[in-house]
Amino acid sequence: MRGLRDVMDWVGRADTPVYATPYDELAPLYAFERERMRNYQAVAEFVARETPDDARTVGVGACGPGFVLEGVSEHFDTVVGFDLSPTMLELAAERTAAPVVAADLRTTVAPETFDVFTILGGSIAHLPVIDGADSVRAALESAYESLRPGGVFLCDFMRQGALESGRVTSDTFASERFTVERTVITTGEPDGQTDLGGVGRYTFAYEITDDVAGDTVRVGTSTPVREFSVGGLLGATLGAGFADARLVAPPTHGVGIVARKPA
Repeated sequence: MRGLRDVMDWVGRADTPVYATPYDELAPLYAFERERMRNYQAVAEFVARETPDDARTVGVGACGPGFVLEGVSEHFDTVVGFDLSPTMLELAAERTAAPVVAADLRTTVAPETFDVFTILGGSIAHLPVIDGADSVRAALESAYESLRPGGVFLCDFMRQGALESGRVTSDTFASERFTVERTVITTGEPDGQTDLGGVGRYTFAYEITDDVAGDTVRVGTSTPVREFSVGGLLGATLGAGFADARLVAPPTHGVGIVARKPA
């Protein structure tokens, strides 16, 4: 399985300073920190708790390296993961036997296939606005079309006000062999406001140390991020066709929405 040693070797071969994408070259690093940041068993139990007892099929949108996919597979008969990154899908396929599909959540539809569809782990925060078209609305509409009548949609998001421009945070993640020091700078974009909420950017700086070999490398990356007006996102969910949309407290972070497709 690909891991931090692969990332360190790639950085070592590249020119400096090194800048990479979090969902491709740095996918193993993303998996390493997320596994230590979140309780994915609690996420799987949250999905099972918030969905009907007779639900059997689940689509996991933005499945990434497969942590939610793996946990949810223990509670349902059929679980399918969707992600746009081939590297993330590779990691997910190594983690779980659940099928994975290369898919853009904005445009890919599995017509009336699932009893449940999820976009969790804050993934909705990274769907951009492109040429005035909001990817979040497109993703909500695709999720709606992929659900059977009566099916349930779950997502989580950061509430408006969470993107504090200039905020700097530092964290350490460790295994028996590796230590990762991560610094994150949050930048808000005053001109990036949409009717769904604010737009900003996370800039990451990583220092990765192989404590066995004694090697250290540094790599940076950046990703757009969004916060949402609760009313705006609820309205967009209802606008996609869902009914009975309500707020919940997810085990990941921020706020969650559970919505139902009319039977």
